[in-house]
Amino acid sequence: MNSKPTSNPKVAAWPFRLKNILVPIDFSWCSEDALNYALPIARQFRAGIVLVHVIHADYYPTSGDYAALDYPALIEDLRRSGKKKLDDLARSIRSKRPLVTVIKDGHPGDVIVETAGTLGIDLIVISTHGRTGLKRVFLGSTAEYVVRHASCPVLTVRAWKANSAGRAFRPKKNRNV
Repeated sequence: MNSKPTSNPKVAAWPFRLKNILVPIDFSWCSEDALNYALPIARQFRAGIVLVHVIHADYYPTSGDYAALDYPALIEDLRRSGKKKLDDLARSIRSKRPLVTVIKDGHPGDVIVETAGTLGIDLIVISTHGRTGLKRVFLGSTAEYVVRHASCPVLTVRAWKANSAGRAFRPKKNRNV
């Protein structure tokens, strides 16, 4: 195999460029890990970061007790607390890269894919929660949905960590970015 750089102008004229990287944030340690992967990539390519938080409240009234829930107020409370957390996270990294925050309601997979298309995102960096079996069947996989439907490349960050003995484990609590 030839190890010399190519002189083919067609190959040389096609540099890999990233201008905007989208990172979905649900404030879990998994999504913060995805952000930790995205930051050095953004720095290397001088790309901006778009943090997306999706407000998704499953509401299945099954009796009169649950029917009294004020769904619009619940969504507004979730939006308000999500905005505060997202602003705090953005403030902690704002000086490192250009940053935009987005909060939307809806199904997380749909919102992430739609936002990526609308904003001209070049790369999505998304965490997996590591669900398997029935949990994955019933809860679904947002990361898998995004991989299948996004119009740009998607980098998935596995949710498992290795301890000092090299065994996989899940941290018990959220960590700061």
